[in-house]
Amino acid sequence: MALVSLYYGLEFLFDGCKVPFNVLKNPASIPDYFATISRRDGLQLIPDERFVDIYGGSNPDKAIEWFKINTANYPGSFNAWSRLATAYEAKGEKLLAIASFEKALALNPDDRNAAERLRRLKPAKNPTGSLTNAIYKVINCASGKALAVCADSTTNLAAIIQAAYDGHQQWAFTNLATAGIR
Repeated sequence: MALVSLYYGLEFLFDGCKVPFNVLKNPASIPDYFATISRRDGLQLIPDERFVDIYGGSNPDKAIEWFKINTANYPGSFNAWSRLATAYEAKGEKLLAIASFEKALALNPDDRNAAERLRRLKPAKNPTGSLTNAIYKVINCASGKALAVCADSTTNLAAIIQAAYDGHQQWAFTNLATAGIR
């Protein structure tokens, strides 16, 4: 019986703290909802960063709205900025993604994910050095798409196209000067 009474007691104390489904469907209403609860209870309440991450979802438009809530509430969180940058990148908002990844990297210089994604979004202005004998992915800076073989063909003279990078568009570059071919 003690567990049931504890449950009802906590439910009474935290009445209204469970975010209603209609509020969850509209991320723009989250700050107002928490402001109302804060006024009612006399203390400052904001949504937990992980709560927002969970509801960010895969739809880039909704994710951007959700993750903006985290950057406003947790401006010192590299995770909040990185998640927002990822959503901007998914939507194709390259400049906003770059700015957000830079902010995440400034907050956590060891964030390898942000550094790599920033490197891909923001190519070097003056690339130096020659290509070595290695495997590369070739990404068009303007479109963000990878160099690919049409329909994954393995025949000679197959058409070359641009496609979303899926991890398989890799190219072997051989430096002919070092291979003895001139």
